[in-house]
Amino acid sequence: MDYNKTKPMTVGTRKPKQPSKEKGKKKPVRKLKDLTASQENRLKEHAKKASKRHINKMRLLMREGMSFKQAHTVAVKMGYKP
Repeated sequence: MDYNKTKPMTVGTRKPKQPSKEKGKKKPVRKLKDLTASQENRLKEHAKKASKRHINKMRLLMREGMSFKQAHTVAVKMGYKP
């Protein structure tokens, strides 16, 4: 094997990150709905047994359009323990 003809190793060389061409473009804003009276009542009952962080996450998810059960499941999976 001829060691003089091997290619030099390039370790840790990356291309520099190119700046974004779309400067000033903002992310779309999420439209949040208000909770209905029945949803608020259900959350108040649930809040007696659950942590404040869990309830806040559920409230946000429900305002984005999820049902109570869906929001509860997602909040628990995200680590917001009831």
